[in-house]
Amino acid sequence: MIAGILFGFVPLAIWLYLALFHRGFWRLRERDTLPVTEPLAWPSVVAVVPARDEADVIQRSIGSLVAQDYAGDFRIVLVDDQSTDGTGDLARALISNQTDSDRLTVLSGAARPQGWTGKLWAMHQGAGHAAHWSPDFIWFTDADIAHAPDNLAKLVSRAGTDKTLVSLMARLSCKSAAEHFLIPAFVFFFDMLFPFGAVNDPKSKVCRSIRQYFALHSTVVRPQVDPTA
Repeated sequence: MIAGILFGFVPLAIWLYLALFHRGFWRLRERDTLPVTEPLAWPSVVAVVPARDEADVIQRSIGSLVAQDYAGDFRIVLVDDQSTDGTGDLARALISNQTDSDRLTVLSGAARPQGWTGKLWAMHQGAGHAAHWSPDFIWFTDADIAHAPDNLAKLVSRAGTDKTLVSLMARLSCKSAAEHFLIPAFVFFFDMLFPFGAVNDPKSKVCRSIRQYFALHSTVVRPQVDPTA
């Protein structure tokens, strides 16, 4: 009898803690729509985009990066991670169609060394190439994200002058019935593990970035070698 009561009390206590003392994660209150102050001088940024077999979305994604309305120096490095569907060629076609051809660089990724995972190796190569320009920030973003023209300006404004890392949650596609069912649950679970309110609080020790969309101050990214040199 006592064991059964205790067995029922434990999950109740856990849910009470989550509901009352876990930053109110279930409210999902954190938004990126709050006003921010633009910097007096816009820092230089290099976007690094790892891509593997993204032919169906690459031109939309890279095209939206090329079209960023950003007052500072901005460049894009796409790392074609040995795609077999023409991802790199489709991205290179954008270079011939744009007036500012210096903004976009397409690299052919090298074979993955032992001990590396594919995406991190592509990101490493991109960061190594970005070091040529000594940017203030390196912006890592996925090849399947379409950006609004002011995304970079908002991201940099949120970073300000005192943040080493800034990350935003991309709006996930919810078109099919399965996506409508699973994606909200995924975001809810993610927020439960790492409450967005805690992550967004400078006084909190909780830190988490969204791997699809984050910018690091370049002093944090120190490739030992430039794999593209």
